[in-house]
Amino acid sequence: MKQNIHTVVFDLDNTLIDTEAIKEALKDAAEEYGIDREEAWGAYLEARADRQGNIKLTPETYVAQLQKKFPDRGVDLHGIYGALDKSFQKPEDLLLPGARELLETCKDEGLNIYLLSLGVEEWQRDKIQRAGLFEFFQNDQTQDEEHDESGEGTVIFTGRIDEGKVDVLKEQILDGENGEGVVFFNDKPSKREADDILDAFPEITILLRKDERDVRYENGEWDVQVLDDLREKYGDRFEYAETLGQLANRLETLLDRGENYEARSEYADTNRK
Repeated sequence: MKQNIHTVVFDLDNTLIDTEAIKEALKDAAEEYGIDREEAWGAYLEARADRQGNIKLTPETYVAQLQKKFPDRGVDLHGIYGALDKSFQKPEDLLLPGARELLETCKDEGLNIYLLSLGVEEWQRDKIQRAGLFEFFQNDQTQDEEHDESGEGTVIFTGRIDEGKVDVLKEQILDGENGEGVVFFNDKPSKREADDILDAFPEITILLRKDERDVRYENGEWDVQVLDDLREKYGDRFEYAETLGQLANRLETLLDRGENYEARSEYADTNRK
């Protein structure tokens, strides 16, 4: 399928930043208080979402869960943030290999770039800031007096696990369009993300980063069959790879460098806000 690509949407966790490393750092921090890593992981999972399916995970909710389960260990927020500061002292410590290069390519190509992140806004913004990513999310079509240097307008958050990204794409990014000319970089092949998005927008393309360190690959929830089923169902609208470099190569094949620039310019003009 050949499209004139004008917009690229990025997920954050395990797509641009190394969220598995954050999980390990949080478990390391718990160990400093004498808490077993498996028990710390259990606290992480319990802090992740509420019963209504909304993401609630932050360092604060993680600490609260550890304090609830281990009231005699003296766990405090300062210690947890200290561990994160130690692990991620510079943006390169948190960015996945190839993330900055991919974003620079999109910017150089004149693509409209959005960040669509599932999570609590304050914690997600903290991670974006640590990774030095706000500079990439200042598209011409959204730069005005209401959009400051922190990426307002092109950085969008949702806390809803079910349908959250579909709704944001539909209401805030694509304005009801079918996804033609849009590439979405993501990491989750689950039905409520990959399958639902591809079904809701019949022209969108998903390029998925497969991180085998994610426990959902280890426990078989996201096995190769799940990925291959998506590829069979949606054809070249879905592709997966283990590195951003491989996905960047796939993006290059989607860019039609002659007519594409004209198409992007026209899209930006007609959608300028």
